[in-house]
Amino acid sequence: MTKTFIDLTDKLPVSEVLVGIMRHTNIQNTDLLPQTPEETEKTERLLNADKRHALKQSQTALKLMMSDYLSAPAGSFRIGHDEYGAPVLLDPENLNVSVSRASGWTALALSADSRIGIDIETPETIDWRKMLAMTSDTEEAQLLSKYMESDRTLHPFYRAWTLKEAVMKTPGTGFAFGPKRICVPECIISAHRSDAYIDIEAQSFLTVSFEEQNVIGAIALTDF
Repeated sequence: MTKTFIDLTDKLPVSEVLVGIMRHTNIQNTDLLPQTPEETEKTERLLNADKRHALKQSQTALKLMMSDYLSAPAGSFRIGHDEYGAPVLLDPENLNVSVSRASGWTALALSADSRIGIDIETPETIDWRKMLAMTSDTEEAQLLSKYMESDRTLHPFYRAWTLKEAVMKTPGTGFAFGPKRICVPECIISAHRSDAYIDIEAQSFLTVSFEEQNVIGAIALTDF
């Protein structure tokens, strides 16, 4: 199974942060670990059998990654959801958690010290100009267009989008900010740096972007 833990210790002011990604489509036996009641309820809401299987694969991947990091049995973890649908680690309760899924990959972020959000994407062909109208203000859209045309890949767009999503997924913030209010620094778009501080109103976020295999992602922390 393809499982990668991403070392961001030199980018973070807090020590207890785990960022892991795993190719969950490689998990064949989804009955390897029993589902919790919360997981069963979420899975059974899906009508499509393939989607139910993929979600069970991802749930198993999350437990395997947590088991490796926390040195505890994989079946001992329980992930629920708050009233907004964001993941909450029910057992153990002393860790903040964020989860993202994209094209057969599952990403996990854990922090003992800070509220945390994570987002991953696998670059796919999209109408990025149309997307910019929904995600970026005029100045940022012009900047992204410049890098998209010179880079000739979709990476600049996905660097910006995953950072915005990670900030919006940080517990306590949600999507209330809206993507246009999150200004991505040029150094992130160009990949000249992977870490940046972003201030939105009175709230500060530390963001770290990463690229592993065919996955582009970002984490965001606040209250660090």
